[in-house]
Amino acid sequence: MSLFPKFRALFPVLFGLCASLSLTPSASAALCGTIASPTACSITLANNVTFDASAFSLVHSFGAGGGDVYQGADIRIDIFAFDTDTVELRFSLNPDGPSPRASFNVNRDEISAFIFEYSLLATAAAPGSAQIIDPIEVNISSATAGNGLVTAQLIVPSGPASCQAFNGAQTDICFGLPGSITNALTAGDIVNLSGNSGNAALQHVNNRFTAVFTPSRNDVPIPATASLLMLGLLGLRRARRCAAS
Repeated sequence: MSLFPKFRALFPVLFGLCASLSLTPSASAALCGTIASPTACSITLANNVTFDASAFSLVHSFGAGGGDVYQGADIRIDIFAFDTDTVELRFSLNPDGPSPRASFNVNRDEISAFIFEYSLLATAAAPGSAQIIDPIEVNISSATAGNGLVTAQLIVPSGPASCQAFNGAQTDICFGLPGSITNALTAGDIVNLSGNSGNAALQHVNNRFTAVFTPSRNDVPIPATASLLMLGLLGLRRARRCAAS
């Protein structure tokens, strides 16, 4: 009697084990409310890391020369899967907020500046562990005329000395996260718009963080799967030898 039908019966089991190893599906983006009224802000990346952002706070807001003093309700929060292992938090002007426009902006001689902070946590979405690693990134999308100026600085306490983006669509990539950071950190941004003798507009500020996932050794069924396959192949080979003898 051939062993192949019995071995073939194991296929659904083997495919089930392989499917259990597949990466956790990730949502591509989610709206997180505003800094004044944040909602749940979480996303799971394709590498089995879940990022949760919370404790959003507007630390300071300033306006001079007629520039707007932005409120927490003006700053909208979105979270994105920027890459398979990188999360992006985007901060833009809330179109339904106290200053309903398409972007933060200043005109000639105006200044608007604000500082906000938040907490970020990376956890494993499957048995294992997650760790936030270098680099961190700050990116802006802005437009200026004349000598108008837009800057955004991402700060992680005890981290990189400076991670700052200037006019245009610029990205600054920074290294030097302290060794004390594992899967949680506090971050903050200092955003400044100065019209000077021109004007400036800021569409959004993006903060990007990367994390790695390390699976638990006790939860990797690959050796067991390989052993099962080998036993089946050995049994099939022995059956063929018996049939030939």
